[in-house]
Amino acid sequence: MAFTIYSDINGLSWVDKSKLENIEVIYQMFYNLFNTSKGERVDLPEFGASPDSWVFELIDEVTALTIYQNVITETERWIPMAYIDIQNSEVNPNEDENGYEVNLAVGVKGLEDNQFSKFDFIGEFTA
Repeated sequence: MAFTIYSDINGLSWVDKSKLENIEVIYQMFYNLFNTSKGERVDLPEFGASPDSWVFELIDEVTALTIYQNVITETERWIPMAYIDIQNSEVNPNEDENGYEVNLAVGVKGLEDNQFSKFDFIGEFTA
């Protein structure tokens, strides 16, 4: 039986404003968090993972760890209904692409018994 715990309007499309549910909502929240810089939102100036703050940093393991810790902190703060599976998540420097690869295994609280309670969020921070 399908049930809805989380719902929102599709904000990732200018055309399709359909209703999103459960995992889709959480994915959209991660997308918004990683594509927003602090100070960019008028009503919530502290919202965002500020990917642009690492543009001029060295591409190394130390900065990758800093990004990883920031992702976990910002997720706990802004997306409390999700959790990051630390054993299966990582941020790796990618010198060839001049950025970082972000691989997150994300679980959704309240959907643990559902087969669709987890998803992988894969993205990049590049200059």
